[in-house]
Formats: sequence, C-alpha cells, structure tokens
Amino acid sequence: MSSLFALSNTHPHRDYPNQSVYVIEHHLPEAFTVGFFNPKVYITSGLEALDEKTVQIVVQHELAHLKARDPLFKTLFSLFSWCFPSPTRAALQQSYTALTEQIADVGATQYFDGLDVAQALINVARFQRQQRITNDNIFTSHFSNEQITQRIQTLLTPIPTTPKPLLIVTLFSFMAIALFTLSTVDSVHHLIETFFIH
Repeated sequence: MSSLFALSNTHPHRDYPNQSVYVIEHHLPEAFTVGFFNPKVYITSGLEALDEKTVQIVVQHELAHLKARDPLFKTLFSLFSWCFPSPTRAALQQSYTALTEQIADVGATQYFDGLDVAQALINVARFQRQQRITNDNIFTSHFSNEQITQRIQTLLTPIPTTPKPLLIVTLFSFMAIALFTLSTVDSVHHLIETFFIH
C-alpha cells in the first residue's frame, strides 16, 4: 500500500473536489479509505478503467467508510481482538470487516439501487481478479476485498428494519427490568439472611 503513495501522484477527484476523495495515478485497480482522525478516500486511476457508474458506486461505498470512521474503529477492534486466542481473533476480525463492508454497501444504496451496487461488486472483483490483487491491511477499508457472495446476498435480500415503537418498548422493558432487579437486590439479600442466618 505504501508503494502506491510513494510512487504515485495524488490529486483530488474531479467529481468529488470537496469530499476528501483523491485519485492516485497508478495502474493497479484499488479503492480504499485510510486515516484515523481525518480519513480520506483514495481510488487509483487503474480503477477508473471501469465504467463511470461503477466508479461512482465505489466512491459512495468508500465515503460510507469515511463517514463511519471505519479505519479508526477497525484498528481499535483489531487491537481489542488481541485479547483472544489466534483462531478467535482471526474470526472476530473477519466478521468485523465483513460487517463494515456490508454497512458501507448499504450506504451506497442511498444513492444507487441495491442491484447496481451488487453488480459493481462483481465488476470490481472480476477486474481485480484479472489483475491478481490481494490486500489485507488492517489499517484500510477496501471496496471489494471481503466476502463478495455474502455482501451480494445482503444487498439482494435486505434485512427488514424493526419499527421504532417496538424498539422503544423493548428498550423501556429492559430498563424497567434492570431497575426492578436493582431495587430488589437488597430485599432478596435480607430475605436470604432471614431464612439462612437467623
């Protein structure tokens, strides 16, 4: 990844001049978001060989990563996952990455149809496969690097949203149960003392 920055010229993308989107002049087809506190989206000129709609979908996907500050949280989660054994750590990191990619895919559906985003995933994956690109840097978020099949399935069969009144009732129920439990702890403690100590 660092070779892309070191060997290439970087300039703002002509269609997104005010949105922290930059083009790296490089033949490899890549798109990624990098940066902890001031993240930026980078796409390579090699990716612009794809059709314009696909590139726009890729940029919207990466902007979703930028808005969610995924590089920062992905790094923090990676550090947190070191508390677990190696197989568990790898599974946690893979699941987290898949989740952030799916959320960014859904973010792109605010501007494009889910079928178009799914087709863009296929187009970019096919294009990158022809170029034999792999990149699993924990500090970046990539467009079509992770679990394409699962991401496409999520786009084609979105999870139905829960109605807000149901969420509010559920939240208040949990709060009521927690308050009731906290208020009865002392009473239960005294009841146990009465029967077992006296």
